[in-house]
Amino acid sequence: MIPSARKALFAALLAALSWALSPGVYAQADDEADASTDAALPAPEARPPLAPLPMVPSQELPKATPEDVELVLALLTRVSSADPSERQAGREAILEADPRWVAAISQQLDALADSTKGEELRKKLQDLRDKARSAERERMKAANQRGEVITPDYLELLLSFAEPKDERWVAVTKVVALSRMLGAIGTTDAVRTLVRIYVRFGEFLRVDTQLQLEKLGDRALPALIETRRHQAPKIARWAERQLDGLGKAIPSEAVQVPDPDVLADVLRAYGYTRDPDAARVVISFANSERPQVREAARQSVSLMKEVANWPLRDTYANIVGKKPPGDWSWDRTARELFGEFDRLRLAQVYKLFNQGREAASAQKTAEAKALFDQVLARSPLFDQRAEMVPTYVAFAEAQLDDDPKAARAALGRARRLSEDAEVTRRAEALLWLLDGRELVARGLADQVPFRRALELDPGNERAKKHLEEIQRGERAEEKETGRYYGAVAIGVVALLSIAVIGLRRGKPEPTQALRGAEEPREVPELTPAPFPTAEPIGIHTDDRGLLVQAPDPEPVQAPDPEPAQTTPGPEPVQPPHPEPIQPATPAATPVPTQGTAAPDAADQPLNAPSGLELPPLPED
Repeated sequence: MIPSARKALFAALLAALSWALSPGVYAQADDEADASTDAALPAPEARPPLAPLPMVPSQELPKATPEDVELVLALLTRVSSADPSERQAGREAILEADPRWVAAISQQLDALADSTKGEELRKKLQDLRDKARSAERERMKAANQRGEVITPDYLELLLSFAEPKDERWVAVTKVVALSRMLGAIGTTDAVRTLVRIYVRFGEFLRVDTQLQLEKLGDRALPALIETRRHQAPKIARWAERQLDGLGKAIPSEAVQVPDPDVLADVLRAYGYTRDPDAARVVISFANSERPQVREAARQSVSLMKEVANWPLRDTYANIVGKKPPGDWSWDRTARELFGEFDRLRLAQVYKLFNQGREAASAQKTAEAKALFDQVLARSPLFDQRAEMVPTYVAFAEAQLDDDPKAARAALGRARRLSEDAEVTRRAEALLWLLDGRELVARGLADQVPFRRALELDPGNERAKKHLEEIQRGERAEEKETGRYYGAVAIGVVALLSIAVIGLRRGKPEPTQALRGAEEPREVPELTPAPFPTAEPIGIHTDDRGLLVQAPDPEPVQAPDPEPAQTTPGPEPVQPPHPEPIQPATPAATPVPTQGTAAPDAADQPLNAPSGLELPPLPED
């Protein structure tokens, strides 16, 4: 190759390389890419209007009402009373503090902080604390116990060592009592005010405040996250340590809470502090299925503003699949992203809504109403819910006679969803109609519900008809006729009952004599038992089991038993100590003497009656 040609080629390559490396080329390429992205997006007039960003709630407490201030003061007076029972009653009432009292409690804390000196309160509390620890140490020593001396709760300590005449004791007791009220309430506003106790009164209440925050657990997180940005570096570092102690120092850990309301407050707290490290975590909750969490995440993005711009753009690119235009501001990107979230989340809802709208167009009212019910169950605040109102009203009118309960439910939903005053009056007129019908069914011919229905909807023919019937008294006649029919029905039922009872009467049961003849009764055999006595007598049993007296006063052996000829009798028993007999049967049995025959065993019971003594034997 000719050297001149080589030089020309080399110069051309250098020129091309310098042109490629110039910044204008990349700017032009970016502009072309943005133009292609804008061309791929639908035209602004073809897209639905973007929903505005949600309003952010204020952190300021509302003004305390005089009633709440009076209640808080009354409770503080009871806690610091000179009467021990009154102090105990106030201690128990603290646990029932009302969340509406937070503003009044904050007002009282400021008043106490302005009217007292923190150093004097610290000394008083320290003195009482030393007394309590000394008493506990003496108790442990008397009980031969060893270990660390535990300081009791400050409120219990103050009430146990009460000094109602000391103004310092009264002031510190009120401060600690207000702290316990805030802990019992436990809302985010209450925890913010609880943190202010440490800020206003200083170090001597720091440990007590930390103990109360530890008891609150996850409910203390939002206030502590906000306190990290406190204007006093000491307080900010203290809040960081408390979060670290709870294991919630970073955003990904802080959002791991089961309570959706606490999670919503945590997300808003990151928005108030405009924490860039929490932006991506907050945006991830902007599409949550829980409404309060989703709303709080979007409010947090609104608070972060430009801090969330790049995380918003990255999330939009991941969801939509293309970068947002370069001229979009943070709020435009947020609104577009939230709209895309809603479209994806509500895809099934819109599908059900479109099916319901098609069913309503085909006059399939019941089917359309069922589909609209599913839509509202998934999204109660569906943006096109007003279009469902005519379907609910038409369904109610069709079911007024067949299913009044379903008609009433449909009318109530239509009245809630309606944005048209005329449709609302029509639904309310039908509700008055149903009320009037219920009264008539109960026997109360009241004209007021039907007149109200006609006032709201003059074209309501059903209300006119019912009102005319009541004025003519037709409903009363129908009621009297129903009474006659009811009386006749009761009489017929009574006659049928009498006939059934007469036909079901059975044969008489057999008498006792007949039962005895058919089934002979077996008499159980009784064996006489020995009875104790104070003076022995010569009495024994014969071979038939009867009591006889021996001929001699001396005890003799009983004769050998012989087998019974008819029924076997009991074996002869020789009592070891003949004693007077305590018979168990009520019938008296005469004792046979010498020369007299013993009565027949079939006619005479075997034992003498209880408590009967035998007469003396005649002498020969």
